[in-house]
Amino acid sequence: MSYQPIENYGIIGNLNTVALVGLNGSIDFMCFPQFDSPSVFARLLDQRKGGYFSINPEFKEMRTKQLYLPDTNVLLTRFLSSEGVGEITDYMPVGQQVVRRLIRRLTMVRGR
Repeated sequence: MSYQPIENYGIIGNLNTVALVGLNGSIDFMCFPQFDSPSVFARLLDQRKGGYFSINPEFKEMRTKQLYLPDTNVLLTRFLSSEGVGEITDYMPVGQQVVRRLIRRLTMVRGR
């Protein structure tokens, strides 16, 4: 795997930290639980040793697209293929009473 261009990343965060989510469904950079904490995933810096969290379909051919839900920091990564459509929803809840975490939800919109 080669490095993705920086424009292939969406960013999610919770006002304490952020994560970079690639068009391929991989979280390639994230420090947790604070901005200045050690990195949990850092493939953006070292693709062999940096670590990542990847979810992606096994479609033979596909296009990908990222978009944010209106007026939110909820990122949708869509995998579009003639075999089906898959979607990953990524976000980090914000609020003082919320436990700090990264939420990833995988949905099969069409197909298997």
